[in-house]
Amino acid sequence: MYRLAAGQPADPGTGLSVPAGRRISALCTPAAGSNSTCVALTGLVVSTLAAPVKAANVSISLLVIALRVNTAPDCPAVMPGVDPAHIESRFWTSEGGQLGGYARQLEACSYGAMTLNRTTFRVLNLTLPCSTAALTCDHTEIGNQAIALALERLGAAAFSRFSHTMFIMPVGLGCGFGGLALKAGPLSWLVAGPWGLDKMGTTLQELLHNFGLYHGYRDAIEYGDASTFMGFGPSCCVSAPELWRLGWARALLNVSRASLLEGVPRINISLPATYLGPKGAFVKIIPDWMGGGYTKNLYLSLRGRGGGDWGLDSQFVGALSVHEALASVDNDFFAAGDPRLDMTAVLQPGRRLDLPQYRLVVQTQELLGNGSHILVDLCRYPRSADDCPMPPLRTQ
Repeated sequence: MYRLAAGQPADPGTGLSVPAGRRISALCTPAAGSNSTCVALTGLVVSTLAAPVKAANVSISLLVIALRVNTAPDCPAVMPGVDPAHIESRFWTSEGGQLGGYARQLEACSYGAMTLNRTTFRVLNLTLPCSTAALTCDHTEIGNQAIALALERLGAAAFSRFSHTMFIMPVGLGCGFGGLALKAGPLSWLVAGPWGLDKMGTTLQELLHNFGLYHGYRDAIEYGDASTFMGFGPSCCVSAPELWRLGWARALLNVSRASLLEGVPRINISLPATYLGPKGAFVKIIPDWMGGGYTKNLYLSLRGRGGGDWGLDSQFVGALSVHEALASVDNDFFAAGDPRLDMTAVLQPGRRLDLPQYRLVVQTQELLGNGSHILVDLCRYPRSADDCPMPPLRTQ
Protein backbone atom coordinates (compact mmCIF):
# COMPACT_ATOMS: atom_id res chain seq x y z
CA MET A 1 0.00 0.00 0.00
CA TYR A 2 1.13 3.53 -0.78
CA ARG A 3 0.01 6.94 0.43
CA LEU A 4 -0.09 9.73 -2.17
CA ALA A 5 1.24 12.78 -0.33
CA ALA A 6 0.03 15.15 -3.06
CA GLY A 7 -3.54 13.89 -2.77
CA GLN A 8 -5.78 12.48 -5.47
CA PRO A 9 -3.84 12.12 -8.73
CA ALA A 10 -4.97 13.73 -11.98
CA ASP A 11 -5.67 11.76 -15.15
CA PRO A 12 -3.03 12.98 -17.68
CA GLY A 13 -5.55 12.62 -20.49
CA THR A 14 -8.37 14.70 -19.01
CA GLY A 15 -6.75 16.68 -16.21
CA LEU A 16 -9.51 15.51 -13.89
CA SER A 17 -8.97 13.80 -10.55
CA VAL A 18 -8.89 10.01 -10.84
CA PRO A 19 -12.01 8.69 -9.03
CA ALA A 20 -11.72 6.27 -6.13
CA GLY A 21 -11.90 2.66 -7.28
CA ARG A 22 -9.84 3.10 -10.48
CA ARG A 23 -6.67 1.11 -10.98
CA ILE A 24 -3.54 3.10 -11.81
CA SER A 25 0.12 2.37 -12.52
CA ALA A 26 2.84 4.97 -12.06
CA LEU A 27 6.43 5.51 -10.95
CA CYS A 28 6.52 6.59 -7.30
CA THR A 29 9.02 9.13 -6.00
CA PRO A 30 9.27 8.08 -2.34
CA ALA A 31 9.40 10.49 0.56
CA ALA A 32 12.64 10.59 2.47
CA GLY A 33 12.83 7.72 4.95
CA SER A 34 9.52 6.16 3.79
CA ASN A 35 8.75 3.08 1.77
CA SER A 36 5.02 3.75 1.60
CA THR A 37 4.61 7.49 0.82
CA CYS A 38 4.89 8.92 -2.70
CA VAL A 39 5.64 12.63 -2.97
CA ALA A 40 5.20 12.52 -6.76
CA LEU A 41 3.92 10.21 -9.47
CA THR A 42 5.26 10.05 -13.03
CA GLY A 43 4.13 8.06 -16.04
CA LEU A 44 0.61 7.71 -14.66
CA VAL A 45 -1.61 5.29 -16.58
CA VAL A 46 -5.29 4.90 -15.63
CA SER A 47 -6.55 1.40 -16.31
CA THR A 48 -9.98 0.66 -17.69
CA LEU A 49 -12.44 0.39 -14.81
CA ALA A 50 -12.84 -3.20 -13.75
CA ALA A 51 -16.24 -4.78 -13.32
CA PRO A 52 -18.06 -3.81 -10.12
CA VAL A 53 -17.08 -5.74 -7.02
CA LYS A 54 -19.39 -8.73 -6.71
CA ALA A 55 -21.48 -8.35 -3.54
CA ALA A 56 -24.16 -11.03 -3.97
CA ASN A 57 -23.67 -14.77 -3.52
CA VAL A 58 -20.40 -14.01 -1.75
CA SER A 59 -18.74 -15.91 1.09
CA ILE A 60 -16.07 -13.80 2.82
CA SER A 61 -12.96 -15.44 4.24
CA LEU A 62 -11.97 -12.86 6.83
CA LEU A 63 -8.64 -12.59 8.61
CA VAL A 64 -8.85 -10.30 11.64
CA ILE A 65 -5.44 -9.14 12.88
CA ALA A 66 -5.35 -7.93 16.49
CA LEU A 67 -2.34 -5.65 16.82
CA ARG A 68 -0.28 -4.75 19.88
CA VAL A 69 2.84 -2.60 20.39
CA ASN A 70 5.66 -3.63 22.70
CA THR A 71 7.43 -1.33 25.12
CA ALA A 72 10.54 0.50 23.92
CA PRO A 73 12.32 3.77 24.83
CA ASP A 74 9.90 5.71 22.61
CA CYS A 75 6.92 3.55 23.63
CA PRO A 76 7.15 3.40 27.42
CA ALA A 77 3.72 1.81 27.85
CA VAL A 78 2.54 -1.42 26.33
CA MET A 79 -0.37 -0.96 23.93
CA PRO A 80 -2.07 -4.35 24.19
CA GLY A 81 -4.08 -6.02 21.49
CA VAL A 82 -7.77 -6.81 21.76
CA ASP A 83 -8.44 -10.25 23.22
CA PRO A 84 -9.16 -12.68 20.33
CA ALA A 85 -12.05 -14.16 22.35
CA HIS A 86 -13.66 -10.72 22.43
CA ILE A 87 -13.33 -10.39 18.66
CA GLU A 88 -14.82 -13.85 18.15
CA SER A 89 -17.74 -12.98 20.41
CA ARG A 90 -18.52 -9.81 18.48
CA PHE A 91 -18.66 -11.64 15.18
CA TRP A 92 -20.28 -14.89 16.25
CA THR A 93 -22.31 -14.51 19.49
CA SER A 94 -25.05 -12.32 20.95
CA GLU A 95 -22.30 -10.03 22.27
CA GLY A 96 -22.35 -8.70 18.70
CA GLY A 97 -26.09 -8.08 18.50
CA GLN A 98 -29.51 -9.62 18.96
CA LEU A 99 -29.23 -11.93 15.95
CA GLY A 100 -26.06 -13.59 17.24
CA GLY A 101 -23.14 -11.47 16.07
CA TYR A 102 -21.99 -9.32 13.19
CA ALA A 103 -21.86 -12.34 10.87
CA ARG A 104 -25.56 -13.13 11.42
CA GLN A 105 -26.44 -9.45 11.01
CA LEU A 106 -24.69 -9.31 7.64
CA GLU A 107 -26.42 -12.50 6.53
CA ALA A 108 -29.85 -11.17 7.57
CA CYS A 109 -29.37 -7.77 5.95
CA SER A 110 -28.27 -9.35 2.66
CA TYR A 111 -31.03 -12.01 2.75
CA GLY A 112 -28.24 -14.58 2.70
CA ALA A 113 -26.48 -13.06 -0.32
CA MET A 114 -23.34 -12.17 1.66
CA THR A 115 -21.96 -14.32 4.45
CA LEU A 116 -18.86 -14.66 6.57
CA ASN A 117 -17.31 -18.12 6.30
CA ARG A 118 -17.16 -19.52 9.84
CA THR A 119 -14.69 -22.23 8.86
CA THR A 120 -12.09 -19.89 7.39
CA PHE A 121 -12.62 -16.98 9.83
CA ARG A 122 -9.49 -16.45 11.89
CA VAL A 123 -8.16 -14.01 14.49
CA LEU A 124 -4.39 -13.54 14.49
CA ASN A 125 -2.39 -11.78 17.21
CA LEU A 126 0.60 -9.79 15.96
CA THR A 127 3.08 -7.50 17.70
CA LEU A 128 4.25 -4.35 15.95
CA PRO A 129 7.61 -2.76 16.69
CA CYS A 130 7.61 0.61 18.42
CA SER A 131 7.80 3.14 15.58
CA THR A 132 6.61 6.52 14.42
CA ALA A 133 3.91 4.74 12.43
CA ALA A 134 2.57 3.05 15.56
CA LEU A 135 2.70 6.21 17.67
CA THR A 136 0.95 8.36 15.04
CA CYS A 137 -1.60 5.76 13.90
CA ASP A 138 -0.25 5.74 10.35
CA HIS A 139 -2.75 3.15 9.14
CA THR A 140 -1.04 2.65 5.77
CA GLU A 141 2.35 1.80 7.26
CA ILE A 142 0.76 -0.19 10.09
CA GLY A 143 -1.11 -2.22 7.47
CA ASN A 144 2.06 -2.81 5.48
CA GLN A 145 3.94 -3.96 8.58
CA ALA A 146 1.07 -6.21 9.69
CA ILE A 147 0.79 -7.87 6.27
CA ALA A 148 4.53 -8.55 6.24
CA LEU A 149 4.30 -10.13 9.71
CA ALA A 150 1.22 -12.16 8.74
CA LEU A 151 2.98 -13.49 5.63
CA GLU A 152 5.92 -14.49 7.80
CA ARG A 153 3.69 -16.18 10.37
CA LEU A 154 1.21 -17.92 8.05
CA GLY A 155 3.11 -18.28 4.80
CA ALA A 156 2.08 -16.82 1.47
CA ALA A 157 -0.18 -19.71 0.46
CA ALA A 158 -2.24 -19.63 3.67
CA PHE A 159 -2.46 -15.84 3.68
CA SER A 160 -3.71 -15.78 0.09
CA ARG A 161 -6.73 -17.90 1.04
CA PHE A 162 -8.29 -14.97 2.91
CA SER A 163 -10.41 -12.71 0.74
CA HIS A 164 -10.35 -9.80 3.23
CA THR A 165 -8.15 -8.60 6.08
CA MET A 166 -9.31 -6.40 8.98
CA PHE A 167 -6.78 -4.75 11.29
CA ILE A 168 -7.80 -4.04 14.91
CA MET A 169 -5.61 -1.24 16.25
CA PRO A 170 -3.87 -1.60 19.62
CA VAL A 171 -5.84 -0.63 22.71
CA GLY A 172 -4.98 2.92 23.72
CA LEU A 173 -3.62 3.98 20.32
CA GLY A 174 -4.92 7.45 19.53
CA CYS A 175 -6.43 7.41 16.03
CA GLY A 176 -8.60 10.06 14.47
CA PHE A 177 -11.14 7.54 13.17
CA GLY A 178 -13.43 4.73 14.28
CA GLY A 179 -12.89 2.76 11.10
CA LEU A 180 -11.31 3.04 7.64
CA ALA A 181 -11.39 0.82 4.57
CA LEU A 182 -10.10 0.54 1.04
CA LYS A 183 -12.92 1.31 -1.36
CA ALA A 184 -13.50 -1.79 -3.48
CA GLY A 185 -10.43 -3.35 -1.88
CA PRO A 186 -9.72 -6.12 0.64
CA LEU A 187 -8.45 -4.15 3.68
CA SER A 188 -10.08 -2.33 6.60
CA TRP A 189 -8.99 -0.86 9.94
CA LEU A 190 -10.93 -0.53 13.20
CA VAL A 191 -9.98 1.06 16.50
CA ALA A 192 -10.60 -0.87 19.69
CA GLY A 193 -13.62 0.17 21.72
CA PRO A 194 -17.14 1.57 21.28
CA TRP A 195 -16.55 3.64 18.12
CA GLY A 196 -14.78 0.88 16.23
CA LEU A 197 -14.81 -2.87 16.78
CA ASP A 198 -17.52 -2.81 19.44
CA LYS A 199 -19.96 -0.88 17.23
CA MET A 200 -21.66 -3.19 14.76
CA GLY A 201 -22.52 -0.34 12.39
CA THR A 202 -18.89 0.76 12.09
CA THR A 203 -17.59 -2.77 11.54
CA LEU A 204 -20.12 -3.59 8.82
CA GLN A 205 -19.77 -0.17 7.21
CA GLU A 206 -16.04 -0.69 6.72
CA LEU A 207 -16.61 -4.17 5.34
CA LEU A 208 -19.13 -2.87 2.78
CA HIS A 209 -16.74 -0.10 1.74
CA ASN A 210 -14.65 -3.03 0.50
CA PHE A 211 -17.57 -3.83 -1.82
CA GLY A 212 -17.78 -0.31 -3.23
CA LEU A 213 -20.44 1.36 -1.08
CA TYR A 214 -20.12 5.01 -0.08
CA HIS A 215 -21.52 6.73 3.01
CA GLY A 216 -25.22 7.43 3.43
CA TYR A 217 -26.47 11.03 3.47
CA ARG A 218 -29.49 12.76 4.94
CA ASP A 219 -30.46 16.18 3.63
CA ALA A 220 -27.02 16.39 1.97
CA ILE A 221 -25.15 15.69 5.26
CA GLU A 222 -22.66 12.83 4.97
CA TYR A 223 -23.22 10.04 7.53
CA GLY A 224 -26.58 11.65 8.33
CA ASP A 225 -28.79 8.71 7.32
CA ALA A 226 -29.41 6.80 10.56
CA SER A 227 -31.55 4.20 8.77
CA THR A 228 -28.42 2.46 7.43
CA PHE A 229 -25.08 1.45 8.87
CA MET A 230 -23.54 3.19 5.87
CA GLY A 231 -24.64 6.36 7.66
CA PHE A 232 -24.93 6.38 11.44
CA GLY A 233 -27.36 3.54 12.04
CA PRO A 234 -26.02 1.26 14.79
CA SER A 235 -28.31 -1.81 14.72
CA CYS A 236 -30.05 -1.92 11.37
CA CYS A 237 -29.50 -2.85 7.73
CA VAL A 238 -28.94 -0.72 4.64
CA SER A 239 -31.22 1.61 2.69
CA ALA A 240 -33.20 0.78 -0.45
CA PRO A 241 -30.74 2.29 -2.96
CA GLU A 242 -27.91 0.43 -1.19
CA LEU A 243 -29.86 -2.83 -1.43
CA TRP A 244 -30.18 -2.27 -5.16
CA ARG A 245 -26.55 -1.26 -5.65
CA LEU A 246 -25.29 -4.33 -3.81
CA GLY A 247 -27.60 -6.60 -5.79
CA TRP A 248 -29.30 -7.81 -2.62
CA ALA A 249 -32.89 -6.89 -3.52
CA ARG A 250 -35.14 -6.09 -6.47
CA ALA A 251 -37.72 -3.38 -7.02
CA LEU A 252 -41.44 -3.97 -6.62
CA LEU A 253 -41.94 -1.36 -9.36
CA ASN A 254 -39.68 0.60 -11.68
CA VAL A 255 -41.60 3.80 -12.38
CA SER A 256 -40.79 5.97 -15.39
CA ARG A 257 -42.51 8.19 -17.96
CA ALA A 258 -43.81 5.14 -19.78
CA SER A 259 -45.42 3.54 -16.71
CA LEU A 260 -46.73 6.66 -14.91
CA LEU A 261 -48.95 8.75 -17.16
CA GLU A 262 -49.10 12.48 -16.52
CA GLY A 263 -52.06 13.47 -14.36
CA VAL A 264 -53.18 9.86 -13.86
CA PRO A 265 -52.54 8.66 -10.27
CA ARG A 266 -51.29 5.19 -9.59
CA ILE A 267 -52.93 4.25 -6.31
CA ASN A 268 -52.81 1.63 -3.58
CA ILE A 269 -49.35 0.29 -4.35
CA SER A 270 -48.84 -2.29 -1.59
CA LEU A 271 -45.19 -1.90 -0.59
CA PRO A 272 -43.75 -4.51 1.81
CA ALA A 273 -41.22 -3.72 4.54
CA THR A 274 -37.66 -4.34 3.42
CA TYR A 275 -37.03 -6.90 6.18
CA LEU A 276 -39.56 -9.30 4.59
CA GLY A 277 -37.25 -10.29 1.77
CA PRO A 278 -35.44 -9.32 -1.43
CA LYS A 279 -38.37 -9.57 -3.85
CA GLY A 280 -40.18 -6.29 -4.34
CA ALA A 281 -38.39 -4.52 -1.49
CA PHE A 282 -38.74 -0.95 -2.80
CA VAL A 283 -40.13 1.29 -5.54
CA LYS A 284 -37.58 2.85 -7.87
CA ILE A 285 -38.64 6.03 -9.66
CA ILE A 286 -36.77 7.18 -12.77
CA PRO A 287 -38.21 10.67 -13.46
CA ASP A 288 -37.20 10.77 -17.12
CA TRP A 289 -40.26 12.92 -17.82
CA MET A 290 -38.12 15.85 -16.60
CA GLY A 291 -36.18 15.79 -19.89
CA GLY A 292 -32.89 17.67 -19.52
CA GLY A 293 -33.72 18.26 -15.86
CA TYR A 294 -33.52 14.55 -15.09
CA THR A 295 -30.45 14.09 -12.85
CA LYS A 296 -31.62 11.94 -9.92
CA ASN A 297 -33.56 8.76 -9.23
CA LEU A 298 -35.87 8.24 -6.26
CA TYR A 299 -36.33 5.22 -4.01
CA LEU A 300 -39.32 4.57 -1.76
CA SER A 301 -39.14 1.94 0.98
CA LEU A 302 -41.02 0.86 4.09
CA ARG A 303 -38.87 0.02 7.10
CA GLY A 304 -39.90 -1.89 10.19
CA ARG A 305 -38.39 -3.80 13.10
CA GLY A 306 -37.76 -7.28 11.81
CA GLY A 307 -34.88 -9.37 10.50
CA GLY A 308 -31.68 -7.33 10.43
CA ASP A 309 -33.65 -4.18 11.20
CA TRP A 310 -34.32 -5.38 14.78
CA GLY A 311 -32.73 -2.22 16.22
CA LEU A 312 -34.04 0.30 13.66
CA ASP A 313 -34.51 3.80 15.07
CA SER A 314 -38.16 4.50 15.91
CA GLN A 315 -38.41 7.48 13.54
CA PHE A 316 -38.21 5.09 10.56
CA VAL A 317 -40.46 2.30 11.87
CA GLY A 318 -43.73 2.04 9.93
CA ALA A 319 -42.80 5.03 7.78
CA LEU A 320 -41.94 5.53 4.11
CA SER A 321 -38.29 6.44 3.51
CA VAL A 322 -37.54 8.59 0.46
CA HIS A 323 -34.02 8.54 -0.98
CA GLU A 324 -32.39 10.27 -3.93
CA ALA A 325 -29.48 8.95 -6.00
CA LEU A 326 -27.43 10.62 -8.73
CA ALA A 327 -28.74 9.07 -11.95
CA SER A 328 -25.36 9.29 -13.72
CA VAL A 329 -23.93 6.79 -11.20
CA ASP A 330 -27.07 4.96 -10.13
CA ASN A 331 -27.96 3.96 -13.69
CA ASP A 332 -24.53 2.53 -14.49
CA PHE A 333 -22.63 0.03 -12.31
CA PHE A 334 -19.48 0.90 -14.25
CA ALA A 335 -19.75 4.63 -13.45
CA ALA A 336 -17.15 5.88 -11.01
CA GLY A 337 -17.84 8.06 -8.02
CA ASP A 338 -20.28 8.53 -5.19
CA PRO A 339 -23.97 8.12 -6.12
CA ARG A 340 -24.80 10.40 -3.15
CA LEU A 341 -27.55 8.23 -1.68
CA ASP A 342 -29.45 10.88 0.24
CA MET A 343 -32.49 10.44 2.49
CA THR A 344 -34.69 13.47 1.83
CA ALA A 345 -37.97 12.62 3.58
CA VAL A 346 -39.66 10.21 6.00
CA LEU A 347 -43.45 9.96 5.62
CA GLN A 348 -45.73 8.59 8.30
CA PRO A 349 -48.99 6.93 7.14
CA GLY A 350 -51.61 9.36 5.87
CA ARG A 351 -49.19 12.01 4.58
CA ARG A 352 -48.72 13.74 1.23
CA LEU A 353 -45.40 14.93 -0.20
CA ASP A 354 -45.18 17.31 -3.15
CA LEU A 355 -41.84 17.13 -4.96
CA PRO A 356 -41.96 20.01 -7.45
CA GLN A 357 -38.37 19.37 -8.56
CA TYR A 358 -39.68 16.07 -9.99
CA ARG A 359 -43.26 17.26 -10.71
CA LEU A 360 -44.35 14.34 -8.52
CA VAL A 361 -46.75 13.73 -5.66
CA VAL A 362 -46.15 10.85 -3.24
CA GLN A 363 -48.69 10.02 -0.59
CA THR A 364 -48.93 7.30 2.02
CA GLN A 365 -52.15 5.65 3.06
CA GLU A 366 -52.64 3.14 5.86
CA LEU A 367 -50.33 0.40 7.11
CA LEU A 368 -51.48 -3.19 6.53
CA GLY A 369 -50.60 -6.53 8.09
CA ASN A 370 -49.53 -5.19 11.46
CA GLY A 371 -47.16 -2.74 9.81
CA SER A 372 -45.65 -5.15 7.29
CA HIS A 373 -47.00 -3.25 4.24
CA ILE A 374 -47.99 0.30 3.40
CA LEU A 375 -50.23 1.60 0.61
CA VAL A 376 -48.64 4.30 -1.56
CA ASP A 377 -50.10 6.60 -4.24
CA LEU A 378 -48.07 8.31 -6.98
CA CYS A 379 -48.86 10.96 -9.55
CA ARG A 380 -46.74 13.12 -11.85
CA TYR A 381 -48.10 16.44 -12.98
CA PRO A 382 -47.53 18.99 -15.79
CA ARG A 383 -47.63 22.23 -13.77
CA SER A 384 -48.63 21.78 -10.12
CA ALA A 385 -49.79 19.17 -7.64
CA ASP A 386 -53.35 20.46 -8.13
CA ASP A 387 -53.29 18.77 -11.55
CA CYS A 388 -53.28 15.37 -9.80
CA PRO A 389 -56.71 14.02 -8.75
CA MET A 390 -55.32 12.18 -5.72
CA PRO A 391 -57.60 10.07 -3.53
CA PRO A 392 -58.27 11.39 -0.03
CA LEU A 393 -55.76 10.52 2.65
CA ARG A 394 -56.62 7.69 5.01
CA THR A 395 -55.21 6.45 8.27
CA GLN A 396 -55.93 3.29 10.25
